[in-house]
Amino acid sequence: MDAEEIEPELDAEYSYSISLRWAADVVGVVEDFFDGPGEITTRGDARDWTLALLTQIEQQFEPGDTDYVSRAMSATMGQQTTGGSSGRVSDAETCPACDAPFFQFRGMDTYEQAQNHFAYMDDEEHEGWDISLEERP
Repeated sequence: MDAEEIEPELDAEYSYSISLRWAADVVGVVEDFFDGPGEITTRGDARDWTLALLTQIEQQFEPGDTDYVSRAMSATMGQQTTGGSSGRVSDAETCPACDAPFFQFRGMDTYEQAQNHFAYMDDEEHEGWDISLEERP
C-alpha cells in the first residue's frame, strides 16, 4: 500500500500488511492481520516477518486446535505462549490417520472436507485410507 495514504508522517514509500485466513469450526473462516513490531516498510522485512510467522504456525499447530494461529502470532513477536490449546474442538469429525479435524479443509460438508484432506495429505501415514463417510444428498 502507498505509505503516504496510510500514514502521512511515515518516512517510507510503501507499508506492507500481512493478513491471514484459517479454518474455525463455528464461524468457518477467521481472517485477521498480523501486526508486526510497527509499520513494515520494506519488501525484505515483509518477507522476513511472513516467513517467521509461517514457521511459528507450523510449530504451534496441533490437530483439533483452532487457536494455533493466535499463539503463532504471539510467539513471532517474542511473547510467551502457553502450552496446549484453549481452542480445542472435541466433537469435530477427524482423520483416522492423523486426528486432524476435517473442518480445517475446504468443503461445504464433512464429506467434501475429508476428500480434500486426503487429496492434500500425500504422506505415508495417509496411504491406503479411503473416505468412509457417506455422501448425503
